[in-house]
Formats: sequence, C-alpha cells, structure tokens
Amino acid sequence: LLVPAEVAFECLVALGNLDAPVHIGSDGSRSTPIVVSSISGPSKHCRDLLMTLGSVRSHLTAYGEFIRLHCGSDWRPDESEIDSLAATLKPKMLFDLEASICSLHKDLTELAKLEADMNSEYVRLVHLVNILDCLDNVFWATNSRDATPRSVPAMADKEAAGILLHGGSSTELDTSAESTDRTLPFIVGVVPTSKAHCLRLGVWRRFHLTALYTDIPVRDQRDLRDEPVEPHNVFLIVSLSESQSRTAERLCGMLGAQVFSVPISQEDRRNHLMETKERLSEMRQVFLEGEEHRKRLALNGWTKWRRWFAQLTAMQAVHRALDGFSRGYGKQFYVGEVWCSREAVDSVRQALAVGSSRASGLHATVRLVENSRRRPPTRMPRHELTAAVRDLTYQFGVPAHWEIDPTPFTAVTFPFLFAIMFADWGHGLLLMALALALFLPPGRFLHPDVARSLAPLRPGRHLLLMCAVFAVYCGAVLNDGFGLTGGWRRHSQFSMGNLTYGTFVNQSISQLQLAPKEDGHVMSWVTDSMWGSAANQVKFLNSARMKLSIIFGTLHLGLGLALQLVNDIRAGRTARVWLFSSAKMAFHCLLTGYPVALILRKWLAVLPRDAACAPALLPMLIAMYRLEYTETPCYLATYYSGQRYVEHAIVAGVAASALLAIFGLPIHHALTSRGSSSSKAKAEQKLTAAATDVPGDREEEEIGRGKSDSAMPLTPLSSSSNSGSRGKSLPKLEPEPLDCAHGEKQFDLLEHCLACFEFLLSSLSHSASYLRLWAIGLAHGELTAIMWPMLLMPPTRLADLLAASPTAALLLGGLTLAASFCLWACITVCILVGMEGMTALLHSLRLHCPSSTRGAGYMFRPFSLKAEVRQAMDSCADFAASGEEFH
Repeated sequence: LLVPAEVAFECLVALGNLDAPVHIGSDGSRSTPIVVSSISGPSKHCRDLLMTLGSVRSHLTAYGEFIRLHCGSDWRPDESEIDSLAATLKPKMLFDLEASICSLHKDLTELAKLEADMNSEYVRLVHLVNILDCLDNVFWATNSRDATPRSVPAMADKEAAGILLHGGSSTELDTSAESTDRTLPFIVGVVPTSKAHCLRLGVWRRFHLTALYTDIPVRDQRDLRDEPVEPHNVFLIVSLSESQSRTAERLCGMLGAQVFSVPISQEDRRNHLMETKERLSEMRQVFLEGEEHRKRLALNGWTKWRRWFAQLTAMQAVHRALDGFSRGYGKQFYVGEVWCSREAVDSVRQALAVGSSRASGLHATVRLVENSRRRPPTRMPRHELTAAVRDLTYQFGVPAHWEIDPTPFTAVTFPFLFAIMFADWGHGLLLMALALALFLPPGRFLHPDVARSLAPLRPGRHLLLMCAVFAVYCGAVLNDGFGLTGGWRRHSQFSMGNLTYGTFVNQSISQLQLAPKEDGHVMSWVTDSMWGSAANQVKFLNSARMKLSIIFGTLHLGLGLALQLVNDIRAGRTARVWLFSSAKMAFHCLLTGYPVALILRKWLAVLPRDAACAPALLPMLIAMYRLEYTETPCYLATYYSGQRYVEHAIVAGVAASALLAIFGLPIHHALTSRGSSSSKAKAEQKLTAAATDVPGDREEEEIGRGKSDSAMPLTPLSSSSNSGSRGKSLPKLEPEPLDCAHGEKQFDLLEHCLACFEFLLSSLSHSASYLRLWAIGLAHGELTAIMWPMLLMPPTRLADLLAASPTAALLLGGLTLAASFCLWACITVCILVGMEGMTALLHSLRLHCPSSTRGAGYMFRPFSLKAEVRQAMDSCADFAASGEEFH
C-alpha cells in the first residue's frame, strides 16, 4: 500500500470495517505479525488516555452496586452499536475524547478527595467525642480533691495514683488549699488497639512510677460510608511536669497515636462535647446530600465510559498498525503491506478509495505482489471444537502456510496418550461429568460462584471431554474402574493349574497364578477381569504396559517425522527431502521400528508352550549392535531364518542414514553454491537498486496521484522506518537470505549440524521417555486400588466383629462406612481425578514436544475494528454484571 499521510487513518478504518479479513504487516523471518519500528505520538496518546480511563474506572468501582442496579445484569452490545462505533472513528476524535475524559477524571478525583477529607475529619471528631465522654464518665468521676482514676494501671497502686494526681508524697500528703487546687498536666488521645500495649510499655519504661497511664478500648465505630473504623483505645497519661508531657507526646507520635487538646474544666468539656456532636450530625447530612450527586455523576460517567473505552481501543489498534508502516517520499506517504485472499482484492481497493476520498486529489495506491519474498501469514479455520487443541499445538510453533496443520492429529493423540496414563472408566466418567458441566450456561444451571470458579476451564471443555471419553475407553479395555477389576471375562484362554474358575475364589489369592493356555495367545484386545485376583497381576501388566508404551511412542514420533517429510515435499525442497528428512525417517524406523516388530512377533508368533525359550528382546538388541550371536541359552538364539543378515543390514542402515543426515545437505550445498554465487550477487544488486531507487519530483507526483502503480517499488518494513526529508531515498532494503518460494532461510552449516546431532542423540531418549505412559498409568492404578482396602474394608470388618449384636453392628458399621465413603469420595475427586488428571495432562503435553513440527510461520491476525469494539464492550458488560475488575 502507498497511502497519503493525511488520509492514512481513514484508509485503515475502512480496511478494519471490511467483511473480508485482511492482515496488516509482515514479519519476514521473524515471529511477530507486525514489525513496529517506532511508537508514534498518537499511539502514546491513546495509551495515556486508556490509563486515565483506568483511573476513572477505579472511581466507578466504588459505585458498582448502584451501576448494576440501574444498568441491569446484562449490558451486551448489539451489532448496530458495534458497527456504529467502528465506522465513525475519526482522527480528530482523539482530542475530543481527551477533553471529555480529563474533565470527568478531574470531577471524580476532586469529589473523591473531598469525600476522603470529610471522612477523615468525621473520624477525628468521633475520636474526640469518645475522648470527652471517657474523661467525664470513666477516668474522672468528679473534679474534687478525692478524685482518682477508675482504672489504675498495674505499675502503680491506688495510693500512688492519688499522689500523682494531687502532687503529694506517700508519707505526708499536703492538704492545704494550694495543694488542693493544683492541677497536674495530662495528655489524652487515641491509639490503635494493636499498638496500645506498646504505648503502655513505653510510658512505663520512660517514666516508671512518675506518671500514670490508663486506656479504655472503643469498639464498633463507623465512618461516613458506614464502614467500620479500625479499633482504637482512648488513653490518658497524667505526668508531674510539662517536660514529661512533651516527652509523652513525642512517644505517642512515634507509635501513631493521636493527641487531642481538650478543655480543663468539666463544664467546658461538656459544652465542647455537645458542639462536636452537632457538627457530626451536620457533616453526615452534607455527606448524604452529596452522595446523590456523586451517584448521578458515576452513572453518567459509566454510560460514557464504555463507549470511550471501545473507541480508544479501536483507535489504538489503528495507530499501532500505522506504526508498522514506513514513511516515504518526504514523509507524505505511508508504505505498508497487507495480506488478503485473492477474492478480497477488489474490496480492499474500494475501501481504500472510500478512505482516501477526503484527500485533495491523492488516493491510496495498491500494488499486487503474487510471489513475494516475504513469508505470508498462516490462516487456519478456527472451530470451537478444536480451539483448545490448536492453542496447545501452536505453542510449539505455528505451521507455515504451505505446511500441514497438525491440529487434527493432535486432537486424537493428545487425549489418547492422556487416557493411557488415566486408564480408569470410573474416573473417566467423573471427568466427563465435569466436562459436561462446563457446557451448561453459567447463569441458568450453575451457581454464580461455581460458574466463576469453572470459568478458566470453559475454553478447554471440548478437549477435556475428549480426554474423558478416551479415559473411559482405555479403562474399559483394561477392565479397571475405581480400582476394581470386573466386566470383560474370557476365562477360556487361561490355565490355572490345579484350580478352576469355579473354585479359585475360595482359595488363597497367592495360590492363583494365571498363565495362558498352551495353544492360546499371550495378549488379547482386552484385559481379562481374572487378572484382578491373580498374584502375578502386576508382573503381567507391567510387561504389557511397558511394551505398549514403546509401541505408541515409536508410532507417535514416526507421525511427527512423517509430517515433516510431507511438508518438505509440499514445499518443493527436493534436496532436503532425499538428503535429510528421508534419512531421519529411515534412522527412526530402523532404530526403534525393529524392536517394535520384535515385540509384535513375540506376542503373535510365540506360543505359551514355548515360553521357556521366548526371545529376550533387550539382550538380543544389545547383541545385534555388538554383532555377537550365540545359540545358548535358547532365549538368546535366533528365532527366524535370516535373522543375522537382517540385523546386519539394519545396523548398516542406521549408520548410513545417520551419515547421510549429517553430511548430505552440506555436500549438496557445497556443490550447488559454486555455480550460483555469481547469479546470486547479480540478483542482490538488482534488488538493492530497486529498493534504493529515488524517483524524480515528476514521477513522485504521478505515483502519489495513482498514475504509475507499477513503477512504485514495494518497500518492506524496515527498522529505519523514518526516512529523511523530501527527495531523499526510501528506507533501504537489506537483502535477506530467503527462499523466493516459501521464505526459508538459506542453508546454515552450523545450524544444520546442531539439528542433526540433537536428533540423533535424542531419538532413542525420546522413545524411552514414552515409558512414562507405563509408569504413571501403573502408579495411578495402584493408588486407586489401595483405596478400597484402606478406607472401605475396615468398616465391614468392624461389622463382622459386632455380629453378636446386629443392631450395634448396623448402626456403628453404617456410620463408619458412611464416613469412610465420604473420605474415599473426597480423595478420589481431589487427588485421583484432580491431581492425577493434571499430571497426565502435563505429561501428555510433554510427549507432544519432540513429535511436534517446528513451524516457521506466524498467525494470520485479521485487522477488524468490529472485533476490537466487541471485545471492549463485552469486557465492560462483564464488569457491569459482576463488579469485578477487567483488563
């Protein structure tokens, strides 16, 4: 695009209101969709105004209940309002919004400050009322010569208190008129209850027995907003001199105590108390009258706030998009890139014509680039069913536009690997119930608190439901539900020695050693329920699950390598297909595929009567790579014809594929780069000359008026986006080593070697990491199985012990069983389903890391102002409905 600067904002607004999605900007070989070279003044202006709106929101939060009462519980915007806000954006609107927002912010800030000052003064007067009341009614009953404090501290007895008040001594109390009229200095105030003890100790340590301290707690005090005030204690300190009083005041200041000045005479204190109470009444009346004004201002501000917030959000999106454009031709034009479908080109031209209609003779220019050197964004259809799976897949890398989207494969493999570790149909049903509860409308069938707590899980409800379905299936195949084995029975395939199926339940479990019949098979498609009562259950299931983990791991890694191979074929990278991707696939199949073939052959071809000489796989694989063979013992002997020659060929193939993956591409690049070095230099010179070409004044004017579309070279985004004055060159294009077809970087020898060694070293370790399927599944099954004998079996044994008294056995056994069942249910839901389910999810995500395709693309992000406005308005509606803060 070549857009005149004076109508650039209107042109992007027109593009943002198109029905056809467009993507503004390109990242070349980078990962961000838009390369923002610098932040312009309007972008900073929008950001500052949004921060001011956040401050306004904090003032409005105090009136959330009043706003929800008048605005209703649902303030969802309609489409007409969204279209109106998105289509009426103007560049000068930013200054109008600034004036309105700052005016509202100033009014709310001043009112909040006045309210805080009034509330602080009100609390101070409340403390003063408490002090005056305590002085006349608690501390001093009268002002006579016999007056003594009613609350004498522990550090001084009553006699000492009298001496302090009257100034006499303990042996000779002066009763003359001068001594009687003497008034000792005292300090009164309030101190937080949490610091009253510190103040008491401070007075005692500083003055010991030369001063009197006493305090009384005051509770249930309210401020102007009818909110509770922090509990305080009213204290009184009587000292012997003015210097002690000043020292006591400094001590009170250090501990956060407030000292008040009160009249000395009792009559003056009573008059002061009456005046203070009248002032409190007047302040409350003024506050209530001003509260209505503040509520009206808050309601009016909220109705405007949501509209301002949506407009500023959309305007900030427009200015951020403009920040990604380059400035050329004396900063009179914006030069940028827009990706769209071929069908949307005419719509883009019409939108730009409408946006540039205000310009005086200038209009936006479009140049179509079919085979751009820039890598296009990846636009994938987004469905709610696979949204969570797509987000998980794209965490490892976004596929380029020519690559296969791995989301459909991940939608199957992720729940399946989770189910292998979480194989329990009972726990799967509980997880399914939770997933189905997430599909219910939040406000109709679920309590608001429950819906709010489950809100973070709602985006992944489809993935959670698929995981639950697969867990039920795997639990049914393994005959495992809540730790109990039952259901599928195929007892004809087992041999129990001297026991039969009808009698084994009456025998000791340790006597039951199941083994397949001599003419049967070792494995079947479902686990028989009799294994739950067999003594060799763990031995059999350990071996089976461990081998299944290796099989599934090999298939999963092979799927990832196959996708990479197909992607290279679709990209037309012939050399990479034959010299690298195929070599990696062959290395993986030969290294891990052959052990999988041996496992399957052992299960299908070796009969139970030959179990003594069944091949030992691990020693056999070690001997294969050491090229050592022996016929004794029998389980190490070859068990199919031509085994030695096949294994020799596999070892040679592993070495050859590894060497081909390491040295194939470097040799090919060395042979092909010699002939193409001169042509490459000429192409780069042409590209640089086209990018740095400076058109003359006449040609520049023609380009600006749209008379020479093809003559204008497309200027990619550059770090030096702001060129000089009129007549200077456009931002210089730095040639990037990209493949013209798909934006792939040219060959890097060091990067290739590191990738090869990483793959070769981690190929076997990644396959072995799938053993976690066996380990976590075994731990989950055993932890579930021990819950029954530990929690639910003891109550039944207690009932057997009390069999002599059926009533006591029924009551005590029933109560104990109910308590045990509640504990079992809590452990099952919280630990076995919650924590173990989270563990299985994390490990399933970990297993998808090595098999995922490292996509080199970036997401197609539609530039839609309607979406920005809708998101902003929806967040405002959520705030009005719940009162919670939003972003």
